[in-house]
Order: sequence, then C-alpha cells, then structure tokens
Amino acid sequence: TPLLKPRDPLKVDESGRPLRFLSHIVMEKGAAYAAAVDAREIALLSLKRKKTLIGEGKPEETRLKVTIPGGGEIRALALDGRGDDLFVGTSSGALFRVDLRNPAEPRIAETLSPATRNGSPVTLLGFLIGDRTLVVGDGAGGVSSWQLLRPAEGSTLTSTFQHTHTH
Repeated sequence: TPLLKPRDPLKVDESGRPLRFLSHIVMEKGAAYAAAVDAREIALLSLKRKKTLIGEGKPEETRLKVTIPGGGEIRALALDGRGDDLFVGTSSGALFRVDLRNPAEPRIAETLSPATRNGSPVTLLGFLIGDRTLVVGDGAGGVSSWQLLRPAEGSTLTSTFQHTHTH
C-alpha cells in the first residue's frame, strides 16, 4: 500500500508572491523548481540532498532569479529532466532557453521564435520521453518539436517538426 508522507510546503519565491506558472523536476539528488512570479521574472529554487552518516540531512537550498528580456509575458515553463535547461515561452511568441548548468549563474543561452504564425503566443511546453525533445504549442494551433543538440561549440535547439493548424 502506498504511503503518503506530508511535508512542509515550499516557498519558491522568498517574498511570497503568487506563482503564475510552475515547473518542477525530482532528480536522484534533489529537486528543482522554476516559477514565474511576475510578467518576466522567474524564481528558481534548487534542493540538493546531502548525505550524512545517520539518515538524510537537511536539503541545501539555492535560490536565484532570472529576468526574461523583451516585451512578452511568460506563458509557459518547462524544466528538462536533468535540471540543465529551463525553457520559457512568452505571449509575444518567443522561446528562451535558460542554461542552468552553472547553478550560481543561470544565463539565457538561446532565443528563438517557434510559433507557426509570427507573433503567436507560446501556450504549451512539454517533453517527449527522454526529455531531449521539446514540444511547443502556440496560440495559432500550431505544434513544433525541437531537439537540444550539443555540437563542439555549444548547445543549440534544432527544429525537428512543425505543423500549422488550418481552418
């Protein structure tokens, strides 16, 4: 029989602002949370479990903020399963890849326009099995998929599929 263990609630944003959008992942060594707390601001919370000689120690917390540039508001968030990348979709149709590999300095590594119609908002972000193919839905009914490739000069998102909704 599964056993549910209640835990204290997490406060992703230290100032207690309401969360507009939330993405989280649970990894072997902890968990990561990304929450849109403003039109273009994201609060990041990372919890890493520390091993102790007796039982589980208290998780180590890392809190950071990321501001998304441009005029659009955040409409969708997706953390990959490794906690390496955060993808952010906006109302202006932009898709940002935030590189989280250096936990002390998250950076916007890439910006593109995945919408099937120019300026159509990004409305949905999700991953296929394996967390390396990102699926993007837009306000025009279009769907596209993107893979994160790692060439020698750095990671880049590459389009693998696009479908435009026709009426």
